[in-house]
Amino acid sequence: MKTKTDLLKQVCLLAVLFALCAGSANLNSPKPFQPAPKDLYKAKPLPFDGKVFKFDQMNAGDCVLQTGSTVEVFPDGHALFTSTVWTNHTTSGDTWHHHIYFNNAAGVVIFQVNFDGPNDMQSNGTHYPFVRGFNFPAGIYEAISTVSMGGEC
Repeated sequence: MKTKTDLLKQVCLLAVLFALCAGSANLNSPKPFQPAPKDLYKAKPLPFDGKVFKFDQMNAGDCVLQTGSTVEVFPDGHALFTSTVWTNHTTSGDTWHHHIYFNNAAGVVIFQVNFDGPNDMQSNGTHYPFVRGFNFPAGIYEAISTVSMGGEC
């Protein structure tokens, strides 16, 4: 059997829920089930002091670079490459050979970096997270319009 206190708690909870559903509570947010404006579905730059370039899946030989890999560049001349890679077949361990190109608005390559990794990937279903930091001339930051990537395995 419920006590008066338990019943009072339930009544208060129901009153709060009713107020939220009826819209009388001001929480500075959209009413429940109100569709968001269409422009909110578009990808926009994240609010931070840098630029993010996101890639679709890329295949090179037996190696796969997963969709969602990113290159982040910062005004001070440092960059961060983040990815997940794997190999579909190997007899001795595969290595991904990355080539990243910074391009200006005209599509001209203004900086290139090459690096390997991860090394000795096995084709046992393992997905290898790979993060690599690198530097570029800070003076070209504003000119970086796109980033392109290639690779071999």
